[in-house]
Amino acid sequence: MNYFVTWNVDAQHGRGERFKVRQTPEMIADQMQRQLTYPTYFTEGAYFSLGVQPLPAGVRFPDELADDDPEQMRYMQAAGSNRALTIEARVPDPDGGYIHYVLAREPVADPDRWVPLSWDNGSPELYTIHLHPEEIFTGQQAVPVFRDYIINGRLPDPQLLRVIDV
Repeated sequence: MNYFVTWNVDAQHGRGERFKVRQTPEMIADQMQRQLTYPTYFTEGAYFSLGVQPLPAGVRFPDELADDDPEQMRYMQAAGSNRALTIEARVPDPDGGYIHYVLAREPVADPDRWVPLSWDNGSPELYTIHLHPEEIFTGQQAVPVFRDYIINGRLPDPQLLRVIDV
């Protein structure tokens, strides 16, 4: 069984990590579902980002993972609100770095069409990124993506992944 570290980020306190000693992948997936869909958790509130990092097989606690272990780079995160959010995933690259993806709900219809997505990250101005419309999810649409990642260790099909340079 894999174990997971979860986190959320709020505009006032920054990133807060959590690790539950007693956990199952289903429990973590259920936690993500509640956070992504609860009306006041991820909407116009303090939290603007959340994520999950699977620990490698055989690693039971986060402090067992070496700082230079490439698995430190594996995670999935969302940012925005439960009405409009982006999902990103990072995986180790065989060359020693990482590959960072933006995920889409469906294949991008027009690669030249971009729309802004903004949220309050605590800066004086809203933080804004530009995405293809198919790369914007609701919290409810994000749930099966996170659930499949947590329970089955899978990312969406390659045509739904766009490599970005972060």
